[in-house]
Amino acid sequence: MIFFHPKFDIEPALNPVDIKEAQAFRYKAFGMVNESGLDKDEYDQKFNHIIIRDKRHRKVVGYFRYTCYSSGSRIQNGYSAAHYDLKALERFDKPVLEVGRVCTDPLANDPDILRLVWAYLAQFVEKRNIVFVFGCTSFEGTDYKKYIDCFAVLRARYLGPKKMLPSVKSQSVLKFAKNGLYQDLKCNERSRFKYLAFELFLRQSLRFAGIVPSIFWYLGSGIPSYIISGTLRKK
Repeated sequence: MIFFHPKFDIEPALNPVDIKEAQAFRYKAFGMVNESGLDKDEYDQKFNHIIIRDKRHRKVVGYFRYTCYSSGSRIQNGYSAAHYDLKALERFDKPVLEVGRVCTDPLANDPDILRLVWAYLAQFVEKRNIVFVFGCTSFEGTDYKKYIDCFAVLRARYLGPKKMLPSVKSQSVLKFAKNGLYQDLKCNERSRFKYLAFELFLRQSLRFAGIVPSIFWYLGSGIPSYIISGTLRKK
C-alpha cells in the first residue's frame, strides 16, 4: 500500500535493522526498563511491523504492528488472547485483525501520524475484507484514579455487548464492582468535555482513511482493552 504525505513516510519494517529500530522506539514510548534497551516479545515474529518516519531526518515518529487471522477461531495465538479470555470472539468465521503496540513520538506533536495509522489500517481492512479489528491498550502506572474520567466515558458510551465481552484471564486485575468504583465512574460534564476531543479526532481520522465509524467499544474486564469496528465507505 502506497501513501503520500509531505512530512512522513509510512513503510513496513522488513529487515532486522528496521525491526530493532522499531523495538527501540517502543522501548522509549512505553517506558520499558531492561538491559537491552528494546521492547520485544515472542509475538514480534508473528506480527507485521509498520514504521512512520519523518521524511527530513528519517527519524521514527510512529509505529504499530498487526496480524490477520483467517477467522476468530485462530485468535488464541495472538497477544491479546494471552492476557484476556477471548472465546466470545471466536464466533467470527471471516478474517479478523489484531493491532497492537501503537505509539507515537510525543515531541512530533502532529495528529497526521495517527491519521496515517488509520489510513493504512483502513485500506488493509478493505483489501482483506476484515470484519473485526481488536487489540489491547495500556494506561501508564497502576493508579486507576488518574483515569477515572476516561473509564467513565468508555463505560458510559462505548461498552461492548455482553456476548462479546472478554473474560478475566490475568491473575492481577482491578475489579470495579468489588472495589466500589462504579460510583466513581459517572460520566460527568468534565469527563464528557475532556474526551469529546478524542472522539472527534477518532471519527475524523477514520473518515480521513475512508471509514465511517459505527462502533467504538470498551470491553471492560478489569484492565481496559479496546475493540474497534467500522463500516467501509465506498469512494
